Amino acid sequence: MKINRIRILFTNIFIINSKGKNILIDTGYPITKEHFLKKIKYDIDFVILTHTHFDHSGNAIYLKERGSLIVVHENEKDWLLNGSTPPPPGVGTIGKNIMRFSFLKSFDFPPVEPDIVISDYREIAGLLVVHTPGHTPGSISVIYEDVAFCGDLIMNLSWRPSSHLPIFAHDIKKVKESIKKLIDMGVGTFYPAHGRPVSVERLKI
Repeated sequence: MKINRIRILFTNIFIINSKGKNILIDTGYPITKEHFLKKIKYDIDFVILTHTHFDHSGNAIYLKERGSLIVVHENEKDWLLNGSTPPPPGVGTIGKNIMRFSFLKSFDFPPVEPDIVISDYREIAGLLVVHTPGHTPGSISVIYEDVAFCGDLIMNLSWRPSSHLPIFAHDIKKVKESIKKLIDMGVGTFYPAHGRPVSVERLKI
């Protein structure tokens, strides 16, 4: 499996080739359309959205128009169809203050109809898509062997070295349960949407 990590503003997106299919994990912010489309130099068979926050689903519509199949969890299908998600609750002092003073007043993005809606587990081109709620109700992770592309289930922020837990979450208890679930499934390395990959040995939760 080949992993191509692309930075779209503050969010990592990933292109993976598995079983002859190109899979894109997340799509970045809607304001990055031109930059995003220049970076996507391959035909994409599947777009897997780890969740529907605007910095992950913002450009999904443009690949849908090219024929890519959009994958989302059933808990966030309606948010994707509506092109809007509720602002994520802040966790701890940092997360709460960021949300309180954030200049972002809208979390909208171009709406898109999903093609594949998953519940708990789904295999797509040799990758295992797993429901890992906590950051959002429909957060999912993508597993290949011992690697998990986990969206915002963890965040590896250089200015916050003491913890890899997300600074925003609908349910931080479920976040920890989902992390444990992936570790129990044999995941050894987490590829987050924000920050560099983290091994289980270095994971701070």
